[in-house]
Amino acid sequence: MNKFLTPLTMPNIAFSQLSKFTQTYLRRSRTPGAVIGVLHRGRESVAAFGSANLEQGLPVTESTLFQIGSNTKPMVATAAMRLVEQGKLNLDAPIRKVMPNFKMKNRHAAQNVTMRQLLTHVAGWQGDYFNDFGTGDDALEKIVNALATIEQESPLGENYSYNNAAFYVAGRALEIISGMTFEKLIRELVFAPLGMKESFFYPEDELHLHRVAAGHNFIKGKNVVARPWPIPRAAAPAGGVVASAHDMLTFARFQMGNGKVNGRRVLKTSSLREMQEARQPATGAAWLGLSWFTEIVAGMKVIEHGGATNGQTCGYWLIPEKQFALIVLTNSSASVPAEIFNATLKFYFGAKNSLPKLIETPKAELREYVGAYENIEDVFNVSLSAKGLALNIQTKGGFPTPDSPPAPAPPSTDFGFYEKDKFVIHNPAYRARLGEFVRDASGKIKYMRLSRIHTRRS
Repeated sequence: MNKFLTPLTMPNIAFSQLSKFTQTYLRRSRTPGAVIGVLHRGRESVAAFGSANLEQGLPVTESTLFQIGSNTKPMVATAAMRLVEQGKLNLDAPIRKVMPNFKMKNRHAAQNVTMRQLLTHVAGWQGDYFNDFGTGDDALEKIVNALATIEQESPLGENYSYNNAAFYVAGRALEIISGMTFEKLIRELVFAPLGMKESFFYPEDELHLHRVAAGHNFIKGKNVVARPWPIPRAAAPAGGVVASAHDMLTFARFQMGNGKVNGRRVLKTSSLREMQEARQPATGAAWLGLSWFTEIVAGMKVIEHGGATNGQTCGYWLIPEKQFALIVLTNSSASVPAEIFNATLKFYFGAKNSLPKLIETPKAELREYVGAYENIEDVFNVSLSAKGLALNIQTKGGFPTPDSPPAPAPPSTDFGFYEKDKFVIHNPAYRARLGEFVRDASGKIKYMRLSRIHTRRS
């Protein structure tokens, strides 16, 4: 047993139950360390578990900093809404009005894409392009310029497909509007007014004054420290924030509040609600606001986001009607924070988050779905199996730079439908477990979507 695997605080019964469950889950998933934090009716509870770095042997503390990955994106949207209220940004104006030289391989997309489309993942171009353009202040500008060669996967505004590269463009637009580097504008428009004192970007000298979790990948039966540790500066708007659980609960408190911090107005309440309003259908039962995903779980509206970097995962859930928030920070690529969220629903609300039940689909109908579906990140190979359909994923690599080798693919799995064209994967190794096949105007299957659009190739 890991000698550090002890919760530091257990201030109430529900949180004590959650802490014990988390201990068990971390052992089962072979996760070296984690922090969980709950905000419930104004009460904050945080517990730390395990090792921050197996090579160093240091324990995780309540204030250990983890990479939050894509949970950076709601912070980008918050900064954008502040500029909207200052009259400096129109969410529905073409980005070209701010960035006249913005280019994409698809000219229509370059000329017409708006900030709202960027923040709701409907830009349509291949979204998982990553590259390292150094640590200079021009890193973000350089990666946006590099997008001129990226293929358009789906027409602008037509289909949801998770898009990291869209947030590079959003971040660069905010830089130009504010006259600040992306990192500085997030510090000044989000971190400072909200009182987030344990949130940073890399590289920053101050980051090294704090205990920071190293990521781990489970390779050949052993946890190995993930390298490189940082994601490139150019990808900061997509997932560059490093933060503590306490700061993530501070951000959650603000998002569920009235837009004021210590009596000072930071955002209008209406702007916060607009960010959380379900406007764009996403995968499965989820909808999108401005960067936030929303979903009805056990009759409650849940606002959520997730994040994954090299060897670290982060899950983030807000339930405003219950004044409740959960943050799960882990330093293992193998962990699935949603399993801890599901346990949280039971302990706090006596509720259950169930996947939809499979319906029977005749084998003759299943043949229509067999084929290969591809995007910039990987290839989905769908075949017939004894149980119905099987999914095998071939990863291509490309993170955190184009020459990075492929990450381990999840195991092959059977899957089936819960509605026509909508499928469910019961294997917990798949974080996105609801997906769908998308047809063109003629009724032919054109895409397979499991968070990202994959175009049919065969």
